[in-house]
Amino acid sequence: MKKKLILDVDTGIDDAIGIILAVKSRQFDILGITTVNGNVSLDTATRNTCKILDLLGEQEISVIKGADTPIIRNSFFEHRVHGEDGLGGALKNVEVNKQPDDGFASDFIINSIFIYK
Repeated sequence: MKKKLILDVDTGIDDAIGIILAVKSRQFDILGITTVNGNVSLDTATRNTCKILDLLGEQEISVIKGADTPIIRNSFFEHRVHGEDGLGGALKNVEVNKQPDDGFASDFIINSIFIYK
């Protein structure tokens, strides 16, 4: 039986690689991917996550938006490391087909825990 997994990401280059590795390993039952503000804005992180899933041909994995600002500090985007789009421009001209699901990330995580407890 595969281990159940929820990825919580702020998809820049590092998280894009993590998503690819988790999906392609086929070792996990990925319940969903939640996105937050971090390396890039929430909207950019979500768009990047959807682009990566499009690239992998994975339309069934849910993507759910979470927090659009940090709890304690102001937003700070590391564009020097991840580029303006968070992916170093690698998928700049790629059209996004995958769309995020309705809901809020924390609710999705809590509900997933109770369902699979």
